[in-house]
Amino acid sequence: MGTMERMRKTSPYFLAAFAVLFVGFMVASDADIGSLIQGRGSIQTELIGKINGEEILYKDFDLKVKEVIEQKRKQSSDPNANIDEDQVINQVWSQMVDETLLKQEAKKAGVIVSDEEILDVLLDNPPESLRKPFTDSTGTFNNQLYLELVTNPDKMGEALGPNVSAEEKQKAIDDFKKYLIDFEKYLRQQKLAEGLIAVVSSSVSAVSPQYAKEKYIYDYTSSDVDFLFFGRDEIQDNQVQVTEKEIADYYDKHKQAYKQKPQRRLKYIKFDIVPNIDDTIRAGKKVDRITADLASVTTILEKDSVFDLKMSEFGGNNPEFTLIKDIPDFKLNMLQTMNVNDIIGPVMTPDGITFLRLDGKRSGENEVVKASHILLKFSVNKDSTKAEAERIMARAKGGEDFAELARKYSGDPGSASKGGDLGFFGKGAMLKPFEEAAFAAAPGSIVGPVETEYGYHIIKVFEKKSDEIKYSEIVIKPIVSNTTKNMLFRNAYSFQKQVEEGHSFDNLAEKSKYKVQQTMFFTKGTPVLGSQYLSDLAFESETGTVLQPLELKNQGLFVCVVTDSRENGLRTLKDMKEFIRVQVTNIKKLDAVKSKADAAYSKVAGLDALSKASTVDPLLVVKSLAGVQNTGNVQGIGEDFVFTTKATNLPVLAISKPFRGTMGYYIMQVKSRLAPPAESIEKGYMQYITKMKKDNYQNEFYQWFGKIKQDADIEDYRVKFYREY
Repeated sequence: MGTMERMRKTSPYFLAAFAVLFVGFMVASDADIGSLIQGRGSIQTELIGKINGEEILYKDFDLKVKEVIEQKRKQSSDPNANIDEDQVINQVWSQMVDETLLKQEAKKAGVIVSDEEILDVLLDNPPESLRKPFTDSTGTFNNQLYLELVTNPDKMGEALGPNVSAEEKQKAIDDFKKYLIDFEKYLRQQKLAEGLIAVVSSSVSAVSPQYAKEKYIYDYTSSDVDFLFFGRDEIQDNQVQVTEKEIADYYDKHKQAYKQKPQRRLKYIKFDIVPNIDDTIRAGKKVDRITADLASVTTILEKDSVFDLKMSEFGGNNPEFTLIKDIPDFKLNMLQTMNVNDIIGPVMTPDGITFLRLDGKRSGENEVVKASHILLKFSVNKDSTKAEAERIMARAKGGEDFAELARKYSGDPGSASKGGDLGFFGKGAMLKPFEEAAFAAAPGSIVGPVETEYGYHIIKVFEKKSDEIKYSEIVIKPIVSNTTKNMLFRNAYSFQKQVEEGHSFDNLAEKSKYKVQQTMFFTKGTPVLGSQYLSDLAFESETGTVLQPLELKNQGLFVCVVTDSRENGLRTLKDMKEFIRVQVTNIKKLDAVKSKADAAYSKVAGLDALSKASTVDPLLVVKSLAGVQNTGNVQGIGEDFVFTTKATNLPVLAISKPFRGTMGYYIMQVKSRLAPPAESIEKGYMQYITKMKKDNYQNEFYQWFGKIKQDADIEDYRVKFYREY
């Protein structure tokens, strides 16, 4: 029997309908399950939304949310880590919307992914994620075992051997089946997207070799320039008068740029959910009790026993052996002064009042390296970059301060400001060539230049460690008690009720000494105060509605009122007035400095070099920039594509007439221009063709899909089921 046929007969897990039955219910604080039971309908049929009329079931959505949360927990190194469930709800919603729209558009375009396409990938060209479990330490892929288990996952039990329990085998089989189902779904979605991209982008993917070569030369040409700059900020705002008529005329001329979607605005007060004095006293009593109980015994064994009891009583933490690089410095500094079984505390730390016990020390297998680096990014000429790296490395080896060299020359902004310091890192954290060089080098040595895709690296290794520490800790900090929280909620509900009864929001807040704040206008689908739920609730409510008190994670308890609403159309002149005033002011400031630029040009036009400008007017200050490319970035000034375009196109040595940029007026002289060398062009422009095709291909699709999403009829009912997202 052929493999394809055997696949169809023995493995229904890929091609069977992916049907799931929702059996779990959300806790009452997260979902409005009660109202579902009380008449809105069955939880099995309730809708979380509609996409162009296509229904999305709540049970399917919620199941996916739970799966993603569980996956994040498994991926986390800390089993007790908090998962941002609100973020997951938004992530899953966005993913479901995109997947649904993709399927709808693929159906319209006649794009179909056949079962054979999926099977061909799985059987003949499995991706790395599927190959990895079947690849041994030498890199050899066991294709026979892979095919056997992929076509018949139940055989995994035999492959695991006799030392694995029946329960563990069944779990492994079930997990593998689910992984295959999920992977098939992902692969089908990916193939569907690829097909649509091909359909949408086919008209823009062609790139002329001659055009690509010219664009490559243009983009990688650099110029050294001298220039005079007359910035608009030389004119103070109060030196410019903007009339109401000028603002109105500007509005009329640009009003099509001021289209708006429906918007809302909220006014709110906030109750900080923080421990009060009673909560702090309760925490202090816990610390006193632990301290007294530890002091009441004398032997190491007795103290260990008491510490273990207190760990259990107060929810202590005892992680497994941990690399010292992964232990916070404030904690590591204490642990490194302790002997095994020592207990210290109470100590105030960033975590709270802490008691620590050192449980063990050992040399681990996972070595870490502390290193710094200097990155020289590739320029037009790769060889010249390498030569520069070698010169800097020679200076470092000659005794110059490595940190200062990094600050001056490194192209890695993240580490350059710290003298190139990368801290401790383990294997797998860096690119392979960098990692191999760093781990092979002895502490104190400087190695390189090491080539990676980012450029050439000079690496200084300071230290190598494999030490691991095991410790236990009890952290006590004041927590908000239910009594405190209930009091805050009572105050919030009382405020809401009084406003609903007719009291002024502002007057009541002032009387109660609450600070009134206001949001900016926001559109539907845009989170407000970090909450998509609050945004959706505002759009569900009429202007003047006082919303129920809402607790927002890590922020506090809010009472909000919907104060303003705007509907589709143009933003009014009143709304745009201050924005337009700034625009017109900047235009007038540019007009004002033009006369300065013209006057300066009349003095320097006859010079052979702009650098001599001070000889005709001591007040003229010439600035210089080297290696300017047409990226829009003007060092010391900001973004100005007019400047970089002129630097790329002006004739060499000619002094330009004044030209107007975004930030001011300029007079420029291009001193020299360096085009990419011929060998670089021949090597680089073919790769550039590929890049341009890919960019055109993807940009066209993303623009198209963005428009599809913008025009889609998306009905979002999440506000009925979740209290926050």
